[in-house]
Amino acid sequence: MTVDELESQLLRAGRNNGPGLLFDWWFGGELTVEQLHALLPGVWEMAEWPSRHLTRDAWILMFRTAGYCSSPPGLPAPTSPTTVYRGCTPGRRRGMSWTTDLDQARWFARRFLHVLDTPRTEVVTMDVPPELVLARCEGRGGTDGLSVEAEVVVDCLAIPRGAIRRLEELTP
Repeated sequence: MTVDELESQLLRAGRNNGPGLLFDWWFGGELTVEQLHALLPGVWEMAEWPSRHLTRDAWILMFRTAGYCSSPPGLPAPTSPTTVYRGCTPGRRRGMSWTTDLDQARWFARRFLHVLDTPRTEVVTMDVPPELVLARCEGRGGTDGLSVEAEVVVDCLAIPRGAIRRLEELTP
């Protein structure tokens, strides 16, 4: 099957069923590495909370197999550390999804206060080494529907101890 045909099947499956379908195709030997490379960032981007649909280990394995990728295709891989931010609950600092946009991270932190009904959230930052950047995803609109989310997908299992620093704490 072509990448276009595979993308069509993923769309029909629905945004939150895409990760499982992609993993099944890849694990079942039905995809080439090139197809995985082409499809992976879009599937990641479309899923609401991607790590709820596959384990971090599964995502990282697929990203490492595919090699650095981006949405849209062709965004260059970083060659030096990149400052990234994450809006999260205190126990979720080591996630895969980060952004280069501080305001976007603040938006996520505020959103989690309400969606998760948690007493506090935080905005954290780190300078991620280039070898830990798995993908850049700029194909999805930001909080205003016009800007770019500026997402950086990070190998969160390899983040050095002490690399993540809290910038702000938010409460309702």
